[in-house]
Amino acid sequence: MRNLVVYGDDFFLDLLFYNYHLHCFVVFELKVGDFMPEYAGKLNFYINTIDQQIKGEDDKPTIGVLLCKTPNETVVKFALTGIQSPIGVAEYELINSLPKQLKAQMPTVEELEAELDKEVEENLSAVEKRLKTIKEKVKAMQTEELQTPATYQLLQQLFKKSLKPLFIQILQKLSHDFKDEYLTHRANWHLKQNLVYGIEDVEEFWKKEENLKSVTEITFEYAMFGLRKAGTENYNEHLSLKFIMDTYWYGFALVNHNNQQPFLKKMYHQQLTNEEMQSVLELMVSKVLDRIEWAIEHFEAKSKKTN
Repeated sequence: MRNLVVYGDDFFLDLLFYNYHLHCFVVFELKVGDFMPEYAGKLNFYINTIDQQIKGEDDKPTIGVLLCKTPNETVVKFALTGIQSPIGVAEYELINSLPKQLKAQMPTVEELEAELDKEVEENLSAVEKRLKTIKEKVKAMQTEELQTPATYQLLQQLFKKSLKPLFIQILQKLSHDFKDEYLTHRANWHLKQNLVYGIEDVEEFWKKEENLKSVTEITFEYAMFGLRKAGTENYNEHLSLKFIMDTYWYGFALVNHNNQQPFLKKMYHQQLTNEEMQSVLELMVSKVLDRIEWAIEHFEAKSKKTN
């Protein structure tokens, strides 16, 4: 380390070398963290000062090397003064590669980065090495990233583009597919302590921000009463679809399915796709079919005993 004195003030260089092949000084500025523009200005100041105070008449212009080490990568930039090259280096410019006439005499960016990373790796503790490895694995994971927690605006869009269309499709699907099997159908929603029977009431509830701040789930219930072929036997079917709102995701769970755990989870910047809506419909229909099949088996078994 060497100090430079400019107008009575001391400035300490991180590293200063002399390259005898290039006949010039090479100053290294070491920084921890991402590259910032002021680093380039400071390095330029050192280069100019070295050229004025230290460089001899036969020496070539000083080369500066800026090293920025972050936890995840090493950034190396060369600073050249007064060297003409095909890449257009003028009075001062930071570049990531050297002109052809210097490449044989100076390490490349890749070589400097590899050497620094190697030395850093060798000095890491066991915990630091593990942390580095895990961070690299996390970075390489091919998964969708969280972007935002739930906000009032996102929830409004979610209801408009996903929830409301889904509820309407469920109502239409179940009432159509099982209109001949059950005498009556009824739908309702549990909103906190309120019970409502129309999608319009759900929409009004959803518009109020204070309501959404205090609710973590809403339950949609669809009931079918009076299985026609059951005669005097009382066979009804109840479906309960829970819409769950976590801080960072929303999801759907069906009572008496998957141990009450969500069978579909999404992040708030993601709307339901048509395929996902269809899968919810098919799951609910299949649950009703399971119930009807059970009733059929029950009556068949009862009929055999009678005969």
